[in-house]
This record gives sequence, C-alpha cells and structure tokens, in this order.
Amino acid sequence: MRRSEDPTLRAELTRQVAGIVALAPEEICGRRDLVALGVGSVQMMRLVNGLRARGLPVTFADLAAEPTIDAWCTRLHTLARAHPYWRAA
Repeated sequence: MRRSEDPTLRAELTRQVAGIVALAPEEICGRRDLVALGVGSVQMMRLVNGLRARGLPVTFADLAAEPTIDAWCTRLHTLARAHPYWRAA
C-alpha cells in the first residue's frame, strides 16, 4: 500500500472482490489480475455504482483498464484527491 492511499478503501475493495470470487480477502494479492480471478463486467459495474453513490466519479473504464486492487486504489486515490466530497467506507 502506498503511504498516501486510504487503507479503508483498499480493505473495502479487497473485501468486495473476495466476496465476488469466493476467496478470503487475505488471498487477494494487490497485483493479481481480478478478471482472471473471476471478476466480470457486471461485478465491476456494481463496484462502480457503489463508489459513485459515495461521491466518487469513477467509471467502468477506470476499473477495466487495469483490473488489480493496486491499480484501482491508485486510480481511486487520484480521483478522491480531486473530489473533496468523496466519503470513504
């Protein structure tokens, strides 16, 4: 985890992905390809919608471009810094 990232966001994303792919959160490595694990486009859109509901202007393309927890956290952190109304979990 990068020093500037929100550990709550990383933990929440990991927990949600683990639920989708039926693994324990500890089994989800930050660099692991989530599509290869079984995260599909519908699940990604559900994640996008949940993040948008909390005020983060994320798009499907943001997640699909590089489907790893590490990449998602980096992208979401960048978006959150630009949008002060973002509410972490």
